[in-house]
Amino acid sequence: MDVTSLTDWKRVVSEVENHFGAPVTVLVNNAGIIGPVVPTVDLDDSTNASAPGPSPFRAP
Repeated sequence: MDVTSLTDWKRVVSEVENHFGAPVTVLVNNAGIIGPVVPTVDLDDSTNASAPGPSPFRAP
């Protein structure tokens, strides 16, 4: 599948809906490049990205 092709997306969504008999309600596009493009951050118990308040992992 070419993820840049609208025709391919329509075909794949149609096939999935026909296979499962229900409409697609969520799509996750995980296409990308191999390898990190920015440094990664290791999270531990002291770094909770879902905690309220300022976080380096959320836009201000």
